[in-house]
Amino acid sequence: MKKWILLSIVFSLLFCSFLTKSKQNEARIDSSMNYCPNQTIALEPIEINNIAHTYGDCDIKGHNPRITVNVTILRDGSRVYARGNVRIRESIPDYSTFESSFNFEIFNLDRQAPDCSFAGIENSKGSVSADGGNNNHEQTRYYGTGVIKYVDCLSDTKGNDCGRLYCNIQLNDITIKLN
Repeated sequence: MKKWILLSIVFSLLFCSFLTKSKQNEARIDSSMNYCPNQTIALEPIEINNIAHTYGDCDIKGHNPRITVNVTILRDGSRVYARGNVRIRESIPDYSTFESSFNFEIFNLDRQAPDCSFAGIENSKGSVSADGGNNNHEQTRYYGTGVIKYVDCLSDTKGNDCGRLYCNIQLNDITIKLN
């Protein structure tokens, strides 16, 4: 009889231990189900108008300007930004140069996913480097790499270029990984 009571007690203790571990596993499963899905964002074009004159005279004069566009998608605290610059530079002396920088917020964790945290950003850099061509006074499309799908730029006009050059930057979708 003593063996039977002893076995009952041992069995009861083991069964209680099993139930406790089972409840702990349930708690782990429940907390892991409260997760944050990644956010894929289709970005609006970035319009850079009136690219600032920074060097030389105000006329590229049809001299095959070099167009350089760089974009980086980066996190700063709870926000994600598209930061970059546009440069259009004449290919011969006096190397007339036009440059502008930009910084646009594209995601705000506090507003768009307040119960989540950042885990990373996919496809976070891109660039375009192209020659505008001799006497090309039309908006022209240049395809990019990485996050830049393409840019449409007016890199030269007939006459004074100051206040008239622009680039519209179309970015690929980005994915923000969340926890």
